[in-house]
Amino acid sequence: MYRLVVFIGLSVILFPAFSQEPETFADFNNRTYTLYERKQWKELLETGRKALKKGYDFYYLRMRMGIAAYEKKNYVRAIHHFRKALIFSKNDPLALEYLYYAYLFTGRDIEAGRLTERMPVAVVKEKGYDNKKNLTGLDLSATYFSKTGLFVVPQNTSTVLAGEGWRNMDESGGEASVLIEWKTGKNSRMHTGYRFLSKQRSAYLLDSGQGTYYSPNIYNQHFFYTDYQAGIFRDTYLKLSAGYLNLRSRFAATGRWGLSHIEVFPEHNFTGHLSLRHDFPYLSLVAGAGVSNLNYYSQTQQDAEMILYPLGNRNLYLSGAVTNAVQQATDRAFSHSFFGSAALGVRIAKPVWLELYGSTGDRYNVQLPDGWHIYNEFNPVSSVFGGDVLISFPEKNLVINAGYYQSAVTSWYFYKYQEMLYRNEPIQYNLINIYGGLQWKF
Repeated sequence: MYRLVVFIGLSVILFPAFSQEPETFADFNNRTYTLYERKQWKELLETGRKALKKGYDFYYLRMRMGIAAYEKKNYVRAIHHFRKALIFSKNDPLALEYLYYAYLFTGRDIEAGRLTERMPVAVVKEKGYDNKKNLTGLDLSATYFSKTGLFVVPQNTSTVLAGEGWRNMDESGGEASVLIEWKTGKNSRMHTGYRFLSKQRSAYLLDSGQGTYYSPNIYNQHFFYTDYQAGIFRDTYLKLSAGYLNLRSRFAATGRWGLSHIEVFPEHNFTGHLSLRHDFPYLSLVAGAGVSNLNYYSQTQQDAEMILYPLGNRNLYLSGAVTNAVQQATDRAFSHSFFGSAALGVRIAKPVWLELYGSTGDRYNVQLPDGWHIYNEFNPVSSVFGGDVLISFPEKNLVINAGYYQSAVTSWYFYKYQEMLYRNEPIQYNLINIYGGLQWKF
C-alpha cells in the first residue's frame, strides 16, 4: 500500500501536464514540448490538432508538428506546418532547412531551389545548396521488343480488286534514349534529349493489282526533344516542350522476282506540347494540350492527369490520366481517339519501389506526359499493361529501373476504292517489351 501511494504521488508531481486535457496556451505549449522531447510523434500531432481547433496557433507549435510529420515521413503535411511556422518567423533557418528537404523528398526541386534565396548565404554555402552546376541530371534508357502473332496477306476479293492497298506489322526492334537536365535558374529547369528507334516490319503493298511482300521493311526514327519547366506561382508549374522527328522507312522488296529494289523515304515532322501542374497537399493535377504534324497528318490532343499521394510521400502513389486526340489528314478526313491510363507505385523495401501501370483505348501518334512521342503510323495501340522495379541509391543520387510491358496492337489493311480510303481485315497482335535505365542527379 505504501509503494502505491508513493507512485501515485510521484505521478502527480512529475507529470501534472498529463493528468488532464490541456486547455490553455501554456498547457498546449508544455504538452507538445514534452511529447517532442519524448519523440512521441503521433501523440504530438493529435495534441497539436486539438490546440489548433481551440484557436492556439504559434511558431513552436507549428515547428513541433512539422518535425513530427517529417519524422513520420509525411512530408506533404510537414510542408504545410513549416510554411505556417515561417509566417510567425519569416526567415527562420531551422524551418527553412526542414522545408527545403521536405520539398526534395516530394519531388519539388524547383520549390526547393527557390527557397534557398531566403536562406542565409553562409548556410547555403555550408550545406552545399548553392549548386552552381548547369548540368544537373542525366537519364538513360533502352528497350527491346518483339512480336507475337503471324503476318497475314489480305485475301478479301474486293480488297484485291481495289488495285491499291497496304498493310504492315512490327516484328522486332529496339530503342535507346538519353535525356540531359540543365539548371537555367533557381526557379526553372530545361531538358534536352534524343531517342533512336529502329524496328523491322513485315509489309504488303498492292499496286496496280500487283502484290509485293516486303520483309524486312526497316523503319528508323530519330527524335530530338527539348522542354522548359518553370514555377510561375507557388506550387504551380508550366512546362513547354517541342520535338523534331525524322522518320526514315527503308523498303527492300522481296516479291516474286526476289530482291528488286531498295527505297528510303525520309519525313520531317514536328510536335509541341504545353501543360500546367498544380500541387495540392496530397494531390497533383496536370492539364495539357498538344499539336503535331506527322506525315501529312495534323493532330491536336488534350490531356489531364491526377496523381495522389495518400501517405504524404512517395512511398505510395496512384495516378490516372485521360487523353483526347483528333487527327486530320490532308484530304480533311478526321479520326478521333480517346484513351485512359492508370498507375500504382508502392515502396516494397527500403530502397525498392514497384510500379504497375496500364492503359486502354486506341492510341495513334500521341504525346506522352514525359514529353516523348508515340508514332505508330496506322496501327493503333489498344492496350498496355506492365510494371517495373526501381532501386534507389540516395547517397549517389541514383535510381535504376527495369521493367516489362505488353502492348496490344491492331494491324489494318488499308486500300483505295474509287478514290476513297477504306480499311478491313484487322489483325490483333502483341508486342513484348523489356526495358531498363537509370536516372542520375549530379
